[in-house]
Amino acid sequence: MSPQTLEQRLARKKLGEHRTQILLHDRDDNRLVAAALATQARRSLYIASWDLDPYVYDQPDFVQSVSALARSSRYADVRILIRDNGIILKQGHGLVRLYQRIPSRVQLRRQVEDMEPMTEAFLVADQDGYLHRRLADRYDGEARFHALRRARELVTLFKQAWEQSLPDPSLRRLT
Repeated sequence: MSPQTLEQRLARKKLGEHRTQILLHDRDDNRLVAAALATQARRSLYIASWDLDPYVYDQPDFVQSVSALARSSRYADVRILIRDNGIILKQGHGLVRLYQRIPSRVQLRRQVEDMEPMTEAFLVADQDGYLHRRLADRYDGEARFHALRRARELVTLFKQAWEQSLPDPSLRRLT
């Protein structure tokens, strides 16, 4: 019997139920897990990314899942934190367009230059499941669909950085 692909294994994972660690090795792994977590999120989604990696976060299925979450309830909490807007300004981004269309539901901030940059990249869904890369510029990492303690640690880190960050005026209206 051949080993299952990550996509096949993810089809059985449920946010809030499956504790098994998933090791991430490349950008495809990151893209698949990010999409699976976003699709299952029902309350909140926090994304901390150096440049909002287009290969992971600017994919139609991911953007559609974030849009559905943001529009599902006025209590849905979608926050995106970036450090560098260079690629976004040059190429555009589906999540930035979503932020521009519904800024009351999708919030986006940029870390200020004088603040210590986050070297990690992560996504946390419903403060329970997460995707985490210790080094933002590498695709090696891990994910779990149910890990309350670790997910809440990442949310705490996110909120600390969020409070020190500001909305990015250059992203409010991209063409």
